[in-house]
Amino acid sequence: PEYQEVDIGRKIDSVLLLVAHAAARAGVTIKKQLAVDLPTLDCDAEQFKQLILNLTLNAVQAMPEGGVVLIEARTECAS
Repeated sequence: PEYQEVDIGRKIDSVLLLVAHAAARAGVTIKKQLAVDLPTLDCDAEQFKQLILNLTLNAVQAMPEGGVVLIEARTECAS
């Protein structure tokens, strides 16, 4: 892995552009709710992209009759 600081929101946006056509063809709407204060993530950018891509495509494929997929990213503090 090549670790680097990754802008989570930008990486999610780039993946959603990749899957937009497939989702539309399947009758699936993808919505996103990304917090404006997301931190960067120290990770392998390509592996993170592949993770989001796989999860999104799996969600689309799991909805053969269409529907809505919500992609949400936010920070939370453990209490």
